Amino acid sequence: MRTFSSALWILAGVLQIAAGVVCIGSPSIAMGLLSVVIGLLMLASGIVDIVAFIWTKDEMYGAGWILLEGILTVILALLILFHDAFLQVAIVLIFAFWLLFSGISRVIASFELRKFGVIGWGWDTVIGILLAAGGILSLCRPVITTVGVGVLVGIALILLGLLSLSHGVYSRRFFF
Repeated sequence: MRTFSSALWILAGVLQIAAGVVCIGSPSIAMGLLSVVIGLLMLASGIVDIVAFIWTKDEMYGAGWILLEGILTVILALLILFHDAFLQVAIVLIFAFWLLFSGISRVIASFELRKFGVIGWGWDTVIGILLAAGGILSLCRPVITTVGVGVLVGIALILLGLLSLSHGVYSRRFFF
């Protein structure tokens, strides 16, 4: 059972890393396929977690949390798979507004730093202005945001894949 769970985690990790590489290599295609890729990978990951829980629930520390994560991941995956257009628009808008508000808050915070005499407060102002400008640009030119988000999703998938691989490789340490 332990070996099979390890193999499933390793498989999920390899698939996530492969999807991440595809997203980074073709960010415009990535957004078009983002919903399907993320949805299927999340579905596979959720199923792996649920199966791992079923087979190892009496032998693994924190098994209940793995089950909960698996169930939530499957539910979210199904929502993504059946509402892909919404996800694509939402990701672009969320990213754009996040940049805009992060930039504005960074500029405001920099003036607070100036009041307290903090050296280098101007860098926070410059970075805040750049972030806010990036947010405005993302709202005005969603294609740019699409490419950026595609690359970020690729990086995130690679990191999640590495985490899944480490779970697979070191899973024997989770058992008693």
